[in-house]
Amino acid sequence: MSPAPRRIQSRRWLVRAVAAIAGLLGLVLGYQFGNRVAGLWLGVITGLNGAVFATILVGALVDRLTRVRD
Repeated sequence: MSPAPRRIQSRRWLVRAVAAIAGLLGLVLGYQFGNRVAGLWLGVITGLNGAVFATILVGALVDRLTRVRD
């Protein structure tokens, strides 16, 4: 395997790891916010929305950074 595919493969894992961390952070912060505002169910809903939103933002940021670099 040449160095280029290894580099691309390592970047994919890095992007996935950053997206997972951002999703987890969005989940936790969204849950805490919703739980304080209206209780458990809104906490769950805002937590899920926060996770999705955070992963979308990370994906957009990675796309922007790779587009500028290429």
